[in-house]
Amino acid sequence: MREAQLALFTGGIFGAVHTVTGHPLDTIKSKMQINQDYLKLNSFQTAGKIMRDEGLKGYFRGMVRLL
Repeated sequence: MREAQLALFTGGIFGAVHTVTGHPLDTIKSKMQINQDYLKLNSFQTAGKIMRDEGLKGYFRGMVRLL
C-alpha cells in the first residue's frame, strides 16, 4: 500500500512539473506553426515577441482555463 501511495504522489509531482516546464515550449512551437505574425521568426525571436506582447502569462495561456 505504501509503495502505491508513493508512486501516486511522485507521479502527480512529475505530471505537474512536466506540464509547467513543457507548456511554454509548446506555446512557442504552436505560435510558429499557426500564427501569421510568427511564421518567419525563429524560436528565440518568437519567445521575445510573446514576452513583449503578452508578458510571462502568454507562455502559459491555455494551460489553465482561467488564463
